[in-house]
Amino acid sequence: MAHAADQHHDTALNALFPQPPPLGSNHDCWRLELVRMRVAHNHDLVTQLPCARLAHALLRGGSMRVLAVVGQKGGIGKSTTAMNLAACMSRSSSVAVIDVDPQASTTKWAERAGENLPFDFTSETDISMLSLMRQLDYDVVIVDTPGSLADQHVLSALLDQTDYAIAPLSPSFMEIEPVQRTLQDFVIPRGIPYRVLMNKVDLRDGKGDLESFEELLDTGSFFDGQVGIPRFKNYIRQAKVMKMMPLQGTVITDYSDTRNSRAAISDYTSVALELMNLWARERKTA
Repeated sequence: MAHAADQHHDTALNALFPQPPPLGSNHDCWRLELVRMRVAHNHDLVTQLPCARLAHALLRGGSMRVLAVVGQKGGIGKSTTAMNLAACMSRSSSVAVIDVDPQASTTKWAERAGENLPFDFTSETDISMLSLMRQLDYDVVIVDTPGSLADQHVLSALLDQTDYAIAPLSPSFMEIEPVQRTLQDFVIPRGIPYRVLMNKVDLRDGKGDLESFEELLDTGSFFDGQVGIPRFKNYIRQAKVMKMMPLQGTVITDYSDTRNSRAAISDYTSVALELMNLWARERKTA
């Protein structure tokens, strides 16, 4: 016999998804997040649903959005961010990932996955082709951008078509300057809304260092006439499972809720929901 809590969770999932996704590991990604929100906020689960439902409706019924994952520095987690956010968003939206980075890290990842990705994928560095992105029939197109200073023409062409930008950022003072430069030179002049996403967060020694870094991002002077850098409230913790994803050709929705994958599932789902809620609020106030 199912527990009352499980029945409650299923009711909430049915409210969130007008056409519920099939049961399986991908379903667990969203189930875990809904449970996590109820525990974290100590509210009844149903009270957490309106924003998520609004975001779902926005992506299914609104215009296509181009999301660029930016950062002119290797190893910051652009590919991992693009692939796993695409996987989470594909639970409620039609999603494509485009790799425009000549290093092709995301392309190699997708090749290993083959037909198992829950979203469409392609690679393209032809500037003339990038201008055609808005003709694609998707709710969201996520683009993994060049990770070096040598491909600024590709980055510029892509950002001319972009609606929103995410800049992964490890919680280290040495990592701020490259992200600051990319935002200052390419994102802010175009008026593109953006957020930094704290990535590879190590909490083994507690949250003290993380909270200090968050305070710096919120109160520091990085750009003229602006206090702080907009950031996601949620962040991505270090997890062993993520290190193997590119080699195995897997994404976060391929995993069931286990001790090894629980943090990664929760983190990427939380970020995806936060982003969709931000977009829903933009639509509501427009």
